[in-house]
Amino acid sequence: MDADDDLETRASLYRVAQQAAALHRLLAALPPGAARRVTGGEKDTISQLASRALWSSTADLHQQGRSEYAAEVVARAHGGAAEGITELRLVTNSLDISERFWRAIYPDAAVQRVVGELWITSPVGPALLLVEAVAAHLITTVDMEIVVDAGAAERLSEAGFDVSHDGRYVVDANGTDSTVRMEVRPR
Repeated sequence: MDADDDLETRASLYRVAQQAAALHRLLAALPPGAARRVTGGEKDTISQLASRALWSSTADLHQQGRSEYAAEVVARAHGGAAEGITELRLVTNSLDISERFWRAIYPDAAVQRVVGELWITSPVGPALLLVEAVAAHLITTVDMEIVVDAGAAERLSEAGFDVSHDGRYVVDANGTDSTVRMEVRPR
């Protein structure tokens, strides 16, 4: 396979990963009557498809240290030019805590752990690459604003994170030590 074919194949798989994750999010948000018509196995299949397509498109490249090529794949998937921020790399004190934090924010994200790295690709927004710091003073301490669904604050609180009374702020304590302002996505 030549380089152009590989790039286009990976870009196509990346688009599949994004659409499968979006479909999984839609299935999870179905009203109870409709949700009963979709089995857990079907949802799992969609989730597995998203994870496998993500791995086959970019995650394996990141593991191989070919992040620049992975960025080309994402750009090709977005029609040649990536819009906005496509990836955030964060250094965390704990991959486990950060995974719990970001899964609470984006429950339908494709998540992949590979050799000390955690990849989280949500259906919206940039992909997150988290690596564990060798010393606590090296963690990322950046404040950010994200768009979330209406249940994010409750999920974060249930996962043990400190959420402000109005549900607009949360701190990724012991992870990246970031303060995150949450804006609820309108339905």
